[in-house]
Amino acid sequence: MKKQALTLSAVLLVFLFLGACGSENTSEQSDEEMVNLVEEAVPEVQDPLLTLDLNSVEAIDDWLELTTMKAHAGGMTEMEPKVVSRGDMTYYAVVRDLKSVQMVQARSPSWTDLEQGFRYFLRDGEVSALEEVKKLEDGSYQINTFYYDDGSVLKGTSRSGATAKAAQESTELSDYESPYGDLDFRLKYQEVKTAADKFITDIKGG
Repeated sequence: MKKQALTLSAVLLVFLFLGACGSENTSEQSDEEMVNLVEEAVPEVQDPLLTLDLNSVEAIDDWLELTTMKAHAGGMTEMEPKVVSRGDMTYYAVVRDLKSVQMVQARSPSWTDLEQGFRYFLRDGEVSALEEVKKLEDGSYQINTFYYDDGSVLKGTSRSGATAKAAQESTELSDYESPYGDLDFRLKYQEVKTAADKFITDIKGG
């Protein structure tokens, strides 16, 4: 009888042990499943430079600021600057890339003594904005910004200042008034895109 009781106790211990192991394995499996569920539930963070809807002047302005900040912080791949000729003007031009976003900068006659310059902002091969810096005859500067969506001009604005930096920082905006009439390429999207693409080709080659 005593021997039978001992055998029964041993069997019970084996069952308890197996039950504990099964519970532990179940717990570990549940933990793994929870981790997988959490990982699946967390969406991939999207870069607003790549996803922001660029269908209004306000949205494009926000995007331009983000793009410029990213470029200044070294967050975009930068091509070696090249000398590019356009008619009787010579520009020092560079392309900065971040996946589908490109910023093309062309300045003349040098990086420090600016007389005229352009910045083209593209995403997915389409121009969203063009910024032009011009030194006027009186020595002051004017910055014109043009916004594009779906192959047409949304708006053009102008800012002025005693220096290029002062014009850039000016908060006094006025509507762009073209001195070139129907010949103004800035108001013709396809000509703007052609100019941007040509700069990119001249800088990158191909």
